[in-house]
Amino acid sequence: MTENSTVISGTLCSSPRHKVSPAGIPHTYIVMDHRSQQVEAGLPRGIYCRMTIVLSGKDNQLIAKKLVKSSNIKASGYLVWHKGRNGSPKIVLHAHSIELMN
Repeated sequence: MTENSTVISGTLCSSPRHKVSPAGIPHTYIVMDHRSQQVEAGLPRGIYCRMTIVLSGKDNQLIAKKLVKSSNIKASGYLVWHKGRNGSPKIVLHAHSIELMN
């Protein structure tokens, strides 16, 4: 199995954090809130999730500089398991692209 592709939209709930890896690769970390209505088992369901998104590489930093808290975005990429600071596991979206929806 090699399929791992996700597209999700939402609103940034905090300001982006910028870091540079030891290899010199710039990374921008953002946290997004997603809300939507989905149909499950024939019934409507309100959906809410909060997801960390990582945008890496020099080419992606142009859009990263335009991101601010409360920006509406659409992100596409792949899902990765990360270990949080407190040791708890979380799923993170590593974005290939982010589109501003404002």
